Amino acid sequence: MTEIESLNIPVSGDYAVVAHAEVQTHGEGLASAWNCELNASNGGGAGQVNLDSVSVTQYAGGGISSSATPIPLQGVVSLAAGGNISIWCRETIVQKNDTVAQARITATQVSSFTAGT
Repeated sequence: MTEIESLNIPVSGDYAVVAHAEVQTHGEGLASAWNCELNASNGGGAGQVNLDSVSVTQYAGGGISSSATPIPLQGVVSLAAGGNISIWCRETIVQKNDTVAQARITATQVSSFTAGT
């Protein structure tokens, strides 16, 4: 898996996370498959948790030379200040020139806490 996008968390708290990756398939009539995960950790990979995982198979066929497929991801997580939220993707059926066209993460703090209490 390859890290596509990440977001550092500056303040300890509980976060509602909405993320989006868009994969681009090139190649007439060929299948492509992707798996993307939304992960969170408290800095340096400590205590990493998987918030969501989505797999998609797409086709660039029917006279279309390429197609884009959105992959929505979401979750809720408690993180200490300095924590990290990231999108990781892997192409499980690989076709030449396929890419992740864009990705974004939005984390909304829904409550706060003091780490260690």
